[in-house]
Amino acid sequence: MIVTLSGELDIADKEKIDEALAPLRNLSSGIVDLSGVTYLDSTVIGAAVALHRDAIERGARIVFVKPPPNVMRLFDMTQLSQVLKFYDTVDQAAADVL
Repeated sequence: MIVTLSGELDIADKEKIDEALAPLRNLSSGIVDLSGVTYLDSTVIGAAVALHRDAIERGARIVFVKPPPNVMRLFDMTQLSQVLKFYDTVDQAAADVL
């Protein structure tokens, strides 16, 4: 399953983000496409970390499609780009996990 997030995402979008990601919590693999995200705050980073942690605990695999460079910088600065698995495209991610 591929979940696509896009636009500017912050604390005001927490419920929308949680609802979008919820189906991935029951699957053995999935993709979160962040390529259309133009802004994010710690709400999205926290959701990504929680989703990743939950996946590991149940033996699942969740991967991410890179957001634009200005947004990816946040994952790099927090060193989460070393923890979460990022791909350049949905096709690359799908070839690995779906």
